[in-house]
Amino acid sequence: MEIFTYDYYEELLKAFKNNGYEFAFFDNLDLINKKDAKVVILRHDVDFDIQKAKIMCDIEKKHNIFSTYFFMLNSKFYNIHNLENYKIIKKIISLDNKLGIHFDETSYEDKNKLNKFILNEIHFFETLFKQKIQVLSFHRPIEEILLDKIQIPIAHTYQKLYSKDIKYLSDSKKEMCGGDFLDIINSKKYKKIQLLIHPFWWNKTNRSASLDYEDFIKRKNTELKKEISNNSDIYVFQENNG
Repeated sequence: MEIFTYDYYEELLKAFKNNGYEFAFFDNLDLINKKDAKVVILRHDVDFDIQKAKIMCDIEKKHNIFSTYFFMLNSKFYNIHNLENYKIIKKIISLDNKLGIHFDETSYEDKNKLNKFILNEIHFFETLFKQKIQVLSFHRPIEEILLDKIQIPIAHTYQKLYSKDIKYLSDSKKEMCGGDFLDIINSKKYKKIQLLIHPFWWNKTNRSASLDYEDFIKRKNTELKKEISNNSDIYVFQENNG
């Protein structure tokens, strides 16, 4: 089976269930710390494309699985204020998933006020989406974050409890770090796992990361032309010429 496909992702979810794993949120500490429990913390970092996050959510819903979706406040690629995006995020929350902040420290100039900026984003997300924010994921984290040397006013996904004490699996850079995820799960080697998924990398068929980017650029270019056309009397966008 091709990796990084929606079919593969479904098999991945089934494998967790078939091997006796319970799905947990980051704040389910009693379950995570339970000695003999088999636990997976499923996480999505939404870097580029909210539409793809919705697809992953729909797949999980089919299997009665929940996860935590991390969205960015200051993304250059999507706007959570946009009504369509806002509705997608609200829908994801309504399906028993939790919301987290995908925090990008490069959005802020004064690094000495990092905790203030984090608290501001927490307040914003909680006000907008009416769900308590209990965990944060750093976007492209610096070494101090990965080594858990920086204290912040909220739990984060790179804390020792979530990334060192349990098995950490990630699809960053469209690579299955540590080996094929299905093989790892079916090996039954690890009782507790945090699995990081970037919805951007997943498609109906497997393809290169470069093609993922090219397709995204093409779609965003079309969206931009449509928006300009909708807001201008002197520019007309024709779909077949896009």
